[in-house]
Formats: sequence, C-alpha cells, structure tokens
Amino acid sequence: MIRHLLEKSKASRSGQLTLHYEATLPGLENDFAGAFLIPKASGKAVLRNKIRRWLREDLRLFQKEKPKPGAFLVRFYGSAAKVTHRHLSNHFIKLYEATESHA
Repeated sequence: MIRHLLEKSKASRSGQLTLHYEATLPGLENDFAGAFLIPKASGKAVLRNKIRRWLREDLRLFQKEKPKPGAFLVRFYGSAAKVTHRHLSNHFIKLYEATESHA
C-alpha cells in the first residue's frame, strides 16, 4: 500500500507534512487506512512516536467528522524537536480538506 501511494497517488504539501491520498484503493471501498512516515533524521524515537500518535488521532477525528474512504499516507519532514500538536493539526486540516479535489 505504501509504495503504491508514493508512486501513484497525488500529493499535497503543507508545512512539514505531505499527504498522499488514494480514494479508490481495492479493499477500502467503504473504509480508510492510514500510514505515517517519519524519518529517523527527524529526531529520537520518542519524538517520532509522539508525532505519529498525534497524526493518527487527527486522522481518526477528521474521519469521524467528514468520513472519506481510501488510503492516506502522511509524510513528515524536518526536525521533530520543536513541533507542536496544534501546528501539525493546522497543516493536517488543510491537507485533509484538499483531498476533496483529489477524490
């Protein structure tokens, strides 16, 4: 799934996040799946896991409000040292709403 999303899906970027979205992935007709890529260069495992938890929670909440079937791949760039949840959420909201035009 991850390789397919990186190679075939459209990507949108906002701040330190890039979102790859594919609405028509086989097996996810009425459901969604999320994957999160945070490179080791971003920081220690504790910080990378914290960012992953924040993004997973944001995706879960947005799916409750505006459900969208398909596969989401969120890629984080840069340093995780001074990133806040609010900062990431604001960028994630922009990206999630931009998927309307990709569907």
